[in-house]
Amino acid sequence: MSRLLLLCPFRRRAQSISSPFTRRIHTGEALSAIDARLSNLKAYELKDVAIQCGVSTSGRKNEVCDRIRHRFASAMSSITRHDHFEADQLVPTSVVSLDLGYRNLAHIHLRHDNTILAWDRIDLDIPEESSFHPSISAPFVRRYIQSSLEPLLLCKEDDVGAVLVEQQRYREAGAAAVLETTIRVNCVEAMLWYALYDMVDRHDSLQTIPLVAIQRQAVDRIWAPEWEKFITPSLAMSKRSKTYQKKQACSRLVEHWLREDQVVTCRDTRIKDGFFQQGKKDDLSDCLLQAMTWYQWRRFMVDYIRDTISSTA
Repeated sequence: MSRLLLLCPFRRRAQSISSPFTRRIHTGEALSAIDARLSNLKAYELKDVAIQCGVSTSGRKNEVCDRIRHRFASAMSSITRHDHFEADQLVPTSVVSLDLGYRNLAHIHLRHDNTILAWDRIDLDIPEESSFHPSISAPFVRRYIQSSLEPLLLCKEDDVGAVLVEQQRYREAGAAAVLETTIRVNCVEAMLWYALYDMVDRHDSLQTIPLVAIQRQAVDRIWAPEWEKFITPSLAMSKRSKTYQKKQACSRLVEHWLREDQVVTCRDTRIKDGFFQQGKKDDLSDCLLQAMTWYQWRRFMVDYIRDTISSTA
């Protein structure tokens, strides 16, 4: 039976960056070996791998295999040089993670060891009376990219290896109707993606940085056992929606980490105090959890590649 590598959410694994496993791997051979290993897995084993890679587990076995393979192939392609890559490069020094709302944006700059370098929630300043037509909201999104995100990515102190953007839902809680707020946030999301690609096109140094859309459900699979501990009886018995309860629990989880100095590190007291002073903490919490989840997926992929290559050597 193939050995599965299931990750604990709290593993920082800073040693990944300086691991002795630095030999270059042929990309095509690695993908072939992964294909062969996946084809021998049972359904429940394949589901575990899918979850740890951050891909959907729905559908037939061959569909899940294709998603996993595509996730590995996409990650390898960004670091492949002359048909070879080094597995450790799948875990970059730092990432920027965005959580999107239709009136505000939260972003975090997080190092691979869960050290917070920058963390902020930005009001897009879209007028209250606005119709949210792109002609009105687009300049606000563009200003955010140019004044907040672009300087962060161009800074060379901690090279950013990926930009992660929360993928918005098309419907709320599976409802048949599409709410006006959903349409608005999807509109802002589309403009944000255009502005991101425009930014990348304008700077040669940014063209190798992957822009990644991340589904919230995939993040929840990793952290649900932790944030569920922070749903108090009074919150669970309230008439608030499950989504609201989850947002509150995630905020309390992150607040607990910061107060106890656990899991994440924030050496800048201004950043930490800024989080505690926020009345609405869920946006900041969500972009942190999203970044940490992406790192978990990448570390799993590094381990899986090494384990697969070692077993075929």
